[in-house]
Amino acid sequence: MKKMICFMLVFVMATSIPMMSIAAKSQSELQSDLNTTQQEIKEAEAEQEQVQQQLSEAMQDIAELSTQIQNYEVEIGTLNSQIRDLEENLAETQKNLEEAEDNCEEQEELLKERLIVLYEAGEYSYLDVLFNSTSLVDLISNYYLITEIAESDTEMLQKLEDSKKQIEYSKQVLEGDKAELEKAKETKVAKSQALESAKSEKNKQVAALNDEEKALQEKIDQYQKDVEDLEEQIRKAATTTNSEINSSYNGSGMIWPTPNCRYITSPYGSRIHPVYGYQGFHTGMDIGANNRSAVVAVQDGVVSLASWNGGYGNCVMINHGGGISTLYGHGSKIVVKAGQTVKQGDVIMYVGSTGVSSGPHLHFEVRKNGSHVEPSQYLP
Repeated sequence: MKKMICFMLVFVMATSIPMMSIAAKSQSELQSDLNTTQQEIKEAEAEQEQVQQQLSEAMQDIAELSTQIQNYEVEIGTLNSQIRDLEENLAETQKNLEEAEDNCEEQEELLKERLIVLYEAGEYSYLDVLFNSTSLVDLISNYYLITEIAESDTEMLQKLEDSKKQIEYSKQVLEGDKAELEKAKETKVAKSQALESAKSEKNKQVAALNDEEKALQEKIDQYQKDVEDLEEQIRKAATTTNSEINSSYNGSGMIWPTPNCRYITSPYGSRIHPVYGYQGFHTGMDIGANNRSAVVAVQDGVVSLASWNGGYGNCVMINHGGGISTLYGHGSKIVVKAGQTVKQGDVIMYVGSTGVSSGPHLHFEVRKNGSHVEPSQYLP
């Protein structure tokens, strides 16, 4: 709409010179009028560029806020896991502390009983026991008995000392876990507040967009949601096990996924999204293969995903074992099924432009324990 207004403004300015006066003006006057009109056109074009720049900045601000929101949500999820682990550790430490205190009480009671026995025995010593032996056999027997008693007393004292040390250590661990738990909860509160603030700011900026921009932002939001959903599927698929998967696989020996094309149109890493135009992170590499050309499995494995997945269009993921998976997106046709075993070089789908795509190509990813990594380091 703003572009149309600028254009109409230029048109009105350019056509507002009375035609009758043109015929009556000199060449120099006509040139002056022409220069003035050209200057006004340049100013209108500059204003149009400024409007376009403002549009780009508004969309970019929203994209940055979306990234912040995603980061906050990941951090809060991590903090929730940390808090849950700390609470479990606290419960375990508390249990160990109570058991250690119970053991200590039992050992102190045994020691008290032993001291009472010794007190009641008076001055009668171990030597008296030995000297009162009636025979060599009796002497040896008494000697071993005394040794056992002495060892038992020593062991009792050692257990009591160990129990006291364990209690002291458990108390220190308990206090440390409590402090760490409190800190994690405080951090979570701060991150949650920052998350709500970022969401509020994003909603405010989205509300300020015009209808065309809002429609584009809705598409971007849906695309990002699709990506998040697929990320969750990938993480789940990466944790599945199968007897036919080589658990010791390290990612070596892969072949190129498109035998007839090695031209990379968009590498792994930060980039401007080719469809929506916002700054984002490209989790794989795009290979500019011809439409409907074959896509093959880069290594043996089991298909863990073979379906339509939002912005990725027709998508296949293969679990190769050892936490290594590969993903193939935007296919025109999938020719494998989830759970199917594939061999290196088997055709799994054909190149297309399904999902959010600017043209026929293969989107290829390598995942390690569910997280995307630089794919080119695994390919020949």
